[in-house]
Amino acid sequence: MHRYISRFLALCAILLAFGPACGAGFPGKAVTLVVPYPAGGGTDTVSRAIARALSAHWRQPVTVENVAGGDGSIGMNKALRSPADGTTIVMQVNQMLLWRWTLPQIKTDVLDEVALLSMVPRSPQALVVSSNLPVKNMKEFAAWCEANPCSIASATRLAELISKQVVQTAGLKAIVVPYKGTAPMLSDLMGGHITMALPAVSASLGHVRNGTLKFLAVGSPTRFKATPEVPTLIEQNIAVTGDAWYGLMAAKATPRAALEALAEGVKAASTDPAVLEAIETAGAEPIFSTSQDFTRYVNKEREMLDSLVI
Repeated sequence: MHRYISRFLALCAILLAFGPACGAGFPGKAVTLVVPYPAGGGTDTVSRAIARALSAHWRQPVTVENVAGGDGSIGMNKALRSPADGTTIVMQVNQMLLWRWTLPQIKTDVLDEVALLSMVPRSPQALVVSSNLPVKNMKEFAAWCEANPCSIASATRLAELISKQVVQTAGLKAIVVPYKGTAPMLSDLMGGHITMALPAVSASLGHVRNGTLKFLAVGSPTRFKATPEVPTLIEQNIAVTGDAWYGLMAAKATPRAALEALAEGVKAASTDPAVLEAIETAGAEPIFSTSQDFTRYVNKEREMLDSLVI
């Protein structure tokens, strides 16, 4: 009996040298969660909360690595060029669906290279103005723009497309002004240099709560849980929707067993109080969809965005 036990332990030692085995389970080593944006932003805050939850679930270190630049494509490239064993995952946003239009240097379709694990949070685009502007809704804003020069600012290509759709659908007399970041855009909005901005609710909720900005509408199909008092664009007879989401992804070549283990880890993180608090504090809605639901949502959204670009 002792001889068989010794052989079994020796076999475990050999197998463990090559990967998870003998009950070690996934992942068997440290995991890296790549965030393709700077530290301190919404994606970073939520990712760090999820990393702690995943680390506790797997009993392995899960490290967040910020790799900013290239509209999120540099970090994505790093994640996809890492070994496809499930130990490198990435938190990406729906801006990536526009890369084939905005980043011509990318020759492949990013959706052909990723396995979509789960949408994590979602936050609708918000139509925000200075609290000093004497309007309370989109109808009054349209009237204001008839009598005054108006501008609508956007900090991403996605928000720019939605802004143009709002202008066209609502018949607003306003120019769309692109910005290179949300912070300078909101600073100029509070300073009176632009009339309206289209950030996500999660990026502007703090300014609304402290009284410097106010919401006129949100881009969700129905009223948003974090701002139940704010009407949607649809409620105001403007048939436009738009939101921002973060989603966990891995390389498409990741083995099925690893993808299933990742899904189990995300499922565990979805009930972690610290994760839910981080998402809701940021003014977003926890989603934690299945891979299949996430894929369907992304494909439908890309069709909509492509129609706006074309």
